[in-house]
Amino acid sequence: DYFGLAASLVEAGDYHLAAENYLKAMAQFQEGGQEWASSAAHAFSVLTKQAVECEAVARPSWWSDEALKALSAKVVAVSREGGILTSPYRLEALEMRATVLVGSSGKEDVPWAAGPRTTDELGEAAALFEEAGNLALS
Repeated sequence: DYFGLAASLVEAGDYHLAAENYLKAMAQFQEGGQEWASSAAHAFSVLTKQAVECEAVARPSWWSDEALKALSAKVVAVSREGGILTSPYRLEALEMRATVLVGSSGKEDVPWAAGPRTTDELGEAAALFEEAGNLALS
């Protein structure tokens, strides 16, 4: 189980191997399914939050601005459809989409080539961060 192994590796602080295993988990699940979406969100989280530790990890084909926008939209849609993606899984999906939509407009640089953002994208990101905050507090 790549997903379980990746989660254990995050707990152990081995982010490089965790990212690789979340990507393997994503590949093993059917695209558009809840496990696939959760794997994608977790892979994104590790690759962005632990960017320095993950520099040597081969970036997936979706590691471009437009592809990340599309992927994150799909991940959030799946998390809204399913009952399995609750609390921590839903939170990862919301944070993924919001982070992608903010791009390099935020306080920190992002580890992909992010283009300019529209007012609508930034507004959606704000709403998603708010939803994530509410979910984290519940």
